[in-house]
Amino acid sequence: MGIVVKIKESRTNYIVLELFGKLDGQASEQFEKVIDEILNEKPKGITLTFDMASVDYISSMGIRLILLTRKKIEQHNGKLLLAHVQKPVLHVIELAKVLPSWSIFSGVKEADAYFDSIQNQVKESD
Repeated sequence: MGIVVKIKESRTNYIVLELFGKLDGQASEQFEKVIDEILNEKPKGITLTFDMASVDYISSMGIRLILLTRKKIEQHNGKLLLAHVQKPVLHVIELAKVLPSWSIFSGVKEADAYFDSIQNQVKESD
């Protein structure tokens, strides 16, 4: 089946993508296209959260996709966050050390709170 990607939430510098299915080789081309479209449309400094509650499998190609996405977003001075990662998928991500542990959240609300605190820090420093 591959992966299905839906925009769950979108603000100026913050997007939550809901992922469904398997993050594997079949997902590669479609997934990269979606990420490239988002980065071409959004300003620098974007925070992109993958809601992975419905991702039940990740392959080495899926790990590659997350790493590639992280690299592209960081080139835009942004951040990649993961939320609702199922235990088997989380275990693979942790073993591969794909993202720092502070980038993985138990849910979108927790990721939202993190995003809001970053924005508040920036506002306070201005």
